[in-house]
Amino acid sequence: MPSKGLLAKVGLNRAAPDRQAGAMASASTPRPPRAGWLLLIALALLLAGVQPASASSAWKVTDLKLDEAVIYGVSCTKGLCVGAGTGATPPEGLGSAGVIVSSQHPLAGAAAWKVTLFPRSHLTPQLRDVSCPSTHLCVAVANKGTVLTSSEPMGGRSAWRTVRLPAGSLRHVSCPSPRFCLIAGNRGKFFASTDPAGGAASWRSIPLAEGFAPSGVSCSSKSLCAAVGGFSIFGSGEPLQPTSWQTTSDFDIDAPPSKGVDCPSRYLCLVGGLAGVYVSREPAEAESWARTPLASAETATTAVECVSPEACLVATEIGYVFSSDSPASPDPTWRRSRLPLAFDSSPFALSCSSLSLCVATGHNGLIATSASAFGPTARHLSYSPAREPSSRRW
Repeated sequence: MPSKGLLAKVGLNRAAPDRQAGAMASASTPRPPRAGWLLLIALALLLAGVQPASASSAWKVTDLKLDEAVIYGVSCTKGLCVGAGTGATPPEGLGSAGVIVSSQHPLAGAAAWKVTLFPRSHLTPQLRDVSCPSTHLCVAVANKGTVLTSSEPMGGRSAWRTVRLPAGSLRHVSCPSPRFCLIAGNRGKFFASTDPAGGAASWRSIPLAEGFAPSGVSCSSKSLCAAVGGFSIFGSGEPLQPTSWQTTSDFDIDAPPSKGVDCPSRYLCLVGGLAGVYVSREPAEAESWARTPLASAETATTAVECVSPEACLVATEIGYVFSSDSPASPDPTWRRSRLPLAFDSSPFALSCSSLSLCVATGHNGLIATSASAFGPTARHLSYSPAREPSSRRW
């Protein structure tokens, strides 16, 4: 896990130029034609299947002044974005606090975001993920089996209801609709509910492999879920049935799956890996996963987000974001952009409510937002929700 300083304040340090040395070098060394070098670099990137990032990033950074906080998870639906994390300094100035950040206008800057702190005395502070299938339901998870639900996510601390499940650390949650949520916890302890706000009794235990430590979970509906962690991928077409989950660990040891998973439909899931993504059109089948390299990705992925099967984003450990309008094709094109953060930045989560609104979160209370994360490709896409309306699903 990156250190707390990785998502340092925006901008890179620049050394002061040595004008005298620069002048001497210019006088003694002929410079190659700049246009020729640029042409060669662009040609190399295109041959690698990656379009270079534009000079000005499509992403802008909002600083919420939460210098010690890590926003581990974020979820955006139409009209609302909510992030969940830990490590914030509470008003009392002692210890650390869990934090919920929320906004109805995420692109409007820091003033548009509401910060809600959960001090240790009120709630165990280690919030790890959140999922909001609608503006009237958000589900967040934390350590010690803690689940928080709210029908008014921007209503402050009192608007969140807390229940405890018989588990240790709950790491990830996916709610494709208000009537189905899946929680992934350490040691293979999963929980599902068709009434997420109904209290502890509404959650059903689904034990998977005991040693499984999830690093991501995603459900397209009640009929398809996938999880990644520990060099393995689990998938199920009947996630409420423990025996229906199939797993595969037969991956290249030099390029295993790592972090991030999203299933924009029942017939497509993407899982992050080392300098690539694993793609499956039959996610419930163990042997269905194939790796697609991300040229110039260089490091492991940290998050995957798909607005639809034709529009996906992948974030990497050093702050690059790759976008594609053909993620499942045999020869996909991925366009690389840069989060305007320190070079070793590591976003933890991505979420998009549409092609024109995406949010990335990570260290130090910094939130990156974009109205054009998919670049020029977005103009050629006909947007449709990644997950069908619940009225069609249930």
